Amino acid sequence: MTQRDTILTALRRELDAVERALVVMHETPGGTAQVLLSHDAIVTLLAEAQRQGYDVAAEANRVDFLTRQLRGRAERVAALIARHGGEQVAMLPIWREVVALAAGRRVARQRRLLLIAGSIVALVVLIFGVLPAVFPPTPTADTSMLSRLVLEGDLAVALERARGEAAAYPADRDAALWVAALEQVQGIGDPATRWDRARALEPDDAAFLFNRANILLQLNQNDDAAADGQRLAALPGAAAFGWLIIGGAAEQRGDAAAAEAAFTRAAEVAEAAGDAETQALARVRLGLLLQTLPPMVQPTPAP
Repeated sequence: MTQRDTILTALRRELDAVERALVVMHETPGGTAQVLLSHDAIVTLLAEAQRQGYDVAAEANRVDFLTRQLRGRAERVAALIARHGGEQVAMLPIWREVVALAAGRRVARQRRLLLIAGSIVALVVLIFGVLPAVFPPTPTADTSMLSRLVLEGDLAVALERARGEAAAYPADRDAALWVAALEQVQGIGDPATRWDRARALEPDDAAFLFNRANILLQLNQNDDAAADGQRLAALPGAAAFGWLIIGGAAEQRGDAAAAEAAFTRAAEVAEAAGDAETQALARVRLGLLLQTLPPMVQPTPAP
């Protein structure tokens, strides 16, 4: 068997297995963690095959689909990991994405609930009875490959892809944020104008700051992300998410003590607000962080 056959066979075998496991990952305690680990292995295999110049377009489409499935189920995936444990996935890029998406959707959902609380019945009729027929769902940009491109160091390609998606879908919030962030990191264009445009697409400051900070974290812009986290922590109802961002930035800088303090604070704030889901998420982040720390050396008693 040739090396090419070995790579492609392994890639396809892993894809076949993870596609089956995705359906039943909730049935076993370690099922969700294994799917995330398999995703990471598959991304590595795909990148190696592409690096060697092989035509893996079909496999790349399957990987994109798998990634979109995990992102679409982010809250469910995060809840399963929180319930069953999964310290082995702590450093995986897909896990960081899942955590960020789950928290972001939580923020957005809470904001939406506050906005519609005064007229819930009328809006239910409008949303489910009238609007779908008159206004079909807005198509969204495909930004699924940007995180992988950034991870591989292909910032120029990522920016080109993001600009293309933003041009095709000018109302897409994720595409606008990615373009602004990638331009800022590479010192290209007018990031301030791009950020203003992206903010105009977000429902409120909390959603904008949280989503921007998560993209900045993926780009290792830890100081800028932490600054957004501080702003977020000062907003009513969003403090726990701000501390999660601050903790994530500290963790990436290698400041374990600051990260531990921030994640602990996030859990405390969420608990005080009665937000059990975010509290669990913060405790998972804290637990995963502590798992990565070296064991403490106990002093030897004096004879």
